[in-house]
Amino acid sequence: MDRHIRGSISFTAPLLAGALALTGLSTAPVANATCASFFGIGNSVACTSGRTGIAVAIGTGATAAATGPFTIAAALGNQSEAHAGGDYFNLALAINGTAVATSGIFDLAVAVSPSSTAHATAYATNGGFNRAIALGRNGSTKAGDGSFNTAIGIDPTSHAEAGFGSFDAAVAAGGNATAVAGHGSFNRVAALGSHTAATAGNTGSYNSAVVVGHESTAVAGPGDHHRVRLVGNNATAHSP
Repeated sequence: MDRHIRGSISFTAPLLAGALALTGLSTAPVANATCASFFGIGNSVACTSGRTGIAVAIGTGATAAATGPFTIAAALGNQSEAHAGGDYFNLALAINGTAVATSGIFDLAVAVSPSSTAHATAYATNGGFNRAIALGRNGSTKAGDGSFNTAIGIDPTSHAEAGFGSFDAAVAAGGNATAVAGHGSFNRVAALGSHTAATAGNTGSYNSAVVVGHESTAVAGPGDHHRVRLVGNNATAHSP
């Protein structure tokens, strides 16, 4: 893995299909939903759509709003929230979580948790073609404040953030793993393992930081073209 790792993750489409199949939305009729609003018809307190939006909410206290042009919002699970608004073609999917895709175009927010009491959160906002995907209990991701940013968090309480620039990418996989790429462009980070942390950017571009292990930290930046690779436990590496 190097600084040319692609920020665009190609598996978001099958991920969405799998998540919908998991919840049964792909086979359940709309009539079984707590509420549904299509193209501005059927608006309620819990479900709201614009003229070209689709909003569906299933579960006690679930809410969905698709207020932007050609947007889709689906909230599945008790107290789940999905909001797709702002500009065009935004998609928000929350399964036991909160997903927000607003103030941009072609933004994608997916939050999926297996637990109805430990929600995941995903925010893709303020830009275009941003993707935030959170998978796991209490996982959180944020991609935005720029364009073509990708943040993916996997496993409980993982956190990934990419933004304040463009073409930044962050992946956090492992319990309490944290990955932050941003405040610059073309920064790449991966934190793989429990309690790991990776940071790239911090007022710089073309940086990459990868850490694999347990309770280890890798930092690339500030500045440009820094590269850090760390494999091991209870260790720290940085450049400069």
